[in-house]
Amino acid sequence: MRHGCLESAWTNLVNCDIVGHEQEIAIKLSMGRLRTTRRVEDAAADSGFEELPVRLRHTRRLLDLPLHHRDPFDRILVAQAMEEGLTLVTKDAAIAAYDVRLMAW
Repeated sequence: MRHGCLESAWTNLVNCDIVGHEQEIAIKLSMGRLRTTRRVEDAAADSGFEELPVRLRHTRRLLDLPLHHRDPFDRILVAQAMEEGLTLVTKDAAIAAYDVRLMAW
């Protein structure tokens, strides 16, 4: 697994230690909120990143998370980062309310 950060050409997507959501990317692409000439999976593979699927322990962690943030995708990212001991890179100030390791963007 690559340890480090990949800043993409997409508007507000930064993944560190493979905390990311292909579902959110696909939705944003289909809504026209993100644009890219590359397939997401190709960009991730070329960068040496590995997938981090949403696991049952991630969804269980969601049950204990306070509602500091209402975006379900961001809450899953927080749960994954907490469960996997990863650093979450974000510019979303609301995420700082959670007990998760952050790197400001």
